[in-house]
Amino acid sequence: MAQKKSDADILITIKREACFGEQRHRISEDRVNKLIKAFERVKYFSSKDKYEVDENGMRVMDQPRTTTSTSLNGKQKRVVDCYCAPKELVELEDLIDKLAGPYEYIGPL
Repeated sequence: MAQKKSDADILITIKREACFGEQRHRISEDRVNKLIKAFERVKYFSSKDKYEVDENGMRVMDQPRTTTSTSLNGKQKRVVDCYCAPKELVELEDLIDKLAGPYEYIGPL
């Protein structure tokens, strides 16, 4: 039997440092469930804490930074994407943006 999770059990954030201010959005339970599945699919809790160098050890300092975080059932994780994050993480970042709905207010980037 499935249990309904309370709002306090789940927190998902994304911060794109090229943005011009903080926006908060509440999303439907269906969208939250899609995001939870996406976090599980990319094995988010096994990701590195920070992606900042490529496979050759090269670093680019003037890249925009994206920070995601989640708190699911007592487990917490924060990942900073500066440079050369895995494709799956970048797709997760884009999905968070899509499902959170900011483009409804500002239009596509």
